[in-house]
Amino acid sequence: VRHFDKPPFLFWMMAVSFSLFGVNEFAARLPNVLLLLGITFLVTRMASRHAGAQAGLYSGLAFSCSIGTY
Repeated sequence: VRHFDKPPFLFWMMAVSFSLFGVNEFAARLPNVLLLLGITFLVTRMASRHAGAQAGLYSGLAFSCSIGTY
C-alpha cells in the first residue's frame, strides 16, 4: 500500500527504529517524538535570535503545546 500522506523520511526513521527496538509501540512513536523535539528546538532558536531569549522560550512552549504538532 502506498502512503502519500507522510514524507518518506518518517518511514525510514520508523524502519530504523523497528530494527533497533523491535516492532512495538515505543519504536513506532520514537521517530515522531524525535522530530517534534528537533522542530521545537529550531522554533525556539529562531524566535530567540529574532526577538530575544524570553520570546524564544515562549514560542517553543506554544509550539510544543499546539494541537497537530505530533
